[in-house]
Amino acid sequence: MAGRIERVVPGRPAEEALARAIARIKGADRLRAFFVVVGPPMVALSLRQVLAGGGAYAGVRFGTLRRLISGFSAGDETLSERSPLTAVA
Repeated sequence: MAGRIERVVPGRPAEEALARAIARIKGADRLRAFFVVVGPPMVALSLRQVLAGGGAYAGVRFGTLRRLISGFSAGDETLSERSPLTAVA
């Protein structure tokens, strides 16, 4: 699994760059799974609407960094027995 992290200034140019990056990475596999890390949930909602309008939405999930990390540890029984180092908000 490869990843790419790119911080951007919110706005139309960032939305267009994200749509281009998703299309380029997906290539011929239009249903390829894709996870986009966002800050507040409202950003995810806005991006879903923008991407759906351009046809680049299938297989794209949005969430916070915490959600992405919890997905990696979901199947690990040794991690599920541990408590977090800090309180979960």
